[in-house]
Amino acid sequence: MRMRYPALLMALMMMTVITYPAWADSPANPTVDGVLGLESESAGGWLAIGVAVPDDHALAGILWYNNDGLVNYPTLSVGTGHAGGPGSLSAMVSVAEQVSGTSSDWSELAFSQPVGATQGKLFLVFEFPAGGDFQAEGEGGGPAIGYCAGDQGTPGWVSGDGEFWMPLHEESGFAVRPVLVPLEEGMMLKSMDGDDGANQVPVASSYLATGPNPFNPITEIKFGLERSSDVVIDVYNLRGARVVRLVDEAMAAGHHSVRWTGTDAKGRRVASGAYFARLIAGDVTLTKRMMLIK
Repeated sequence: MRMRYPALLMALMMMTVITYPAWADSPANPTVDGVLGLESESAGGWLAIGVAVPDDHALAGILWYNNDGLVNYPTLSVGTGHAGGPGSLSAMVSVAEQVSGTSSDWSELAFSQPVGATQGKLFLVFEFPAGGDFQAEGEGGGPAIGYCAGDQGTPGWVSGDGEFWMPLHEESGFAVRPVLVPLEEGMMLKSMDGDDGANQVPVASSYLATGPNPFNPITEIKFGLERSSDVVIDVYNLRGARVVRLVDEAMAAGHHSVRWTGTDAKGRRVASGAYFARLIAGDVTLTKRMMLIK
């Protein structure tokens, strides 16, 4: 550890936290005062956000203010960390990959699986792409996440290696809002020592979710089955015409997912716009709206 510690300090010394005023804001969300990105001579970097999660709920996704819609964040991970900060990235679980959002606006991201916390708190960690330094506000300006002044934002940390973390200024926080769902048996639980405790029983009720949404070019359709049944998942356009069938098979109770690549039944790219995923499983029918943006 004595050999590594100077290297960790050097990684943080080479990393500069940059802010830029934000010009756009959504009235349904907290006021965004600017965006925060990293300018680093090292490869990539990580930003962590602390989110309160009640004992009877799980974190299923987030609403977040994104700077550049052309950027893909390689991974978004979730962990409990420890009382003083996010802890080691190696103890966290990945809940999304190739994360993207709209430019200078709020975006919605659904996780691959909901995650509960035994200690009432989770840390979200955005991995910033290597070589993708922040340059300016807006599309083409590089990776950055919105921040809010005062108590409107959520606490944040920055790291050059995913192990050693430096807290951001306490008078501001990230423009990130949790999406919580009731905690059900079978969902993953993260504890402070990094152990996962998922009870292997069927979900309490069937569900259907998609993320990212809006998306380009791929979105993941996540669904849960209360009991084993024959499952059909189709994608329809606004005219009610079926675009593609993604699933047509018998499936076991529990959590499942399937990806839609924005193509029709013949593999052709479809146009930008709204689409609907429809799940039929026994006597259950669920529909979820999706937005493809190019």
